[in-house]
Amino acid sequence: MGGEPVDLEETQMDHRQNERTSMVRHAERLVAGVERRPAGATRVRKRIVTEVVTVEVEVQREVLELEELRHTDGVLGDERARLGAVEAAELAERADGREELEEIQTVTLHRQRPVVTLETVPYEEARVLRRRVVVPHEATETVRAEHVDIQHLDVDGTVLPDFR
Repeated sequence: MGGEPVDLEETQMDHRQNERTSMVRHAERLVAGVERRPAGATRVRKRIVTEVVTVEVEVQREVLELEELRHTDGVLGDERARLGAVEAAELAERADGREELEEIQTVTLHRQRPVVTLETVPYEEARVLRRRVVVPHEATETVRAEHVDIQHLDVDGTVLPDFR
């Protein structure tokens, strides 16, 4: 702020002859706002996973049991009532003649076996919700402001020291 000459015509703010001169100062103000922009996409995907499941199923089957009953006169008691007279006589002849009786009867046995089927049933609903959350975010920027400095000049344009 030494004694360098300053052109008075360049530094005069107002050529009016009144006692008041004014100047408007400006300052930058940091104004923060928001804008909505896509932040990316999210895919919601259903996929199939497998697992081995074991269940126990009770099954039934038929078996043959041999039940032996004592008989009299070569014919069983229950069987005698069932056979007719001719068949009973024929049976008695064969037994006396020591012919071997060979009778074959076929009995069909039944059994159950597990039957496995798969069915698709709904068991759960998975919802995807979108919500907005507010998170504070700091915005930092350098701002500028205009300041007014007063320099006193003497008549020949030399800057005088500040007397404040």
